[in-house]
Amino acid sequence: MPKKGWRSEEEKKARLPPAAWRVEIPASDPLNARLDEEHVTVSDKAVFALYQISNSKHHITAFGLADGKRLWDREISHGSSYTPVSLTVVGDLVGVTTWQNFATYSAADGSERYRLGAK
Repeated sequence: MPKKGWRSEEEKKARLPPAAWRVEIPASDPLNARLDEEHVTVSDKAVFALYQISNSKHHITAFGLADGKRLWDREISHGSSYTPVSLTVVGDLVGVTTWQNFATYSAADGSERYRLGAK
């Protein structure tokens, strides 16, 4: 019988290190917010997340990878028909795909860079 606390080599390799930081999204109104865990992506410098407040305001936000400090937060939609499908980061751009369009934002400051499809 294995000793208490014993793990196989596979279990040791699969174990992740403890989280360096945690953050609540959004910090301003957690009782009225929803975060879809599938809408989070990571670059070599930041973590990006999509979240929604109430039933209408969608946001994209960035946190420093090293310390979890909020770098920027931007409202990206209005209305209940806006449905984010995916969040991607490539180089210095963060892409948001919805049923209506594809938009990219600067990874550095959240400013909109390009949009294809409906506004």
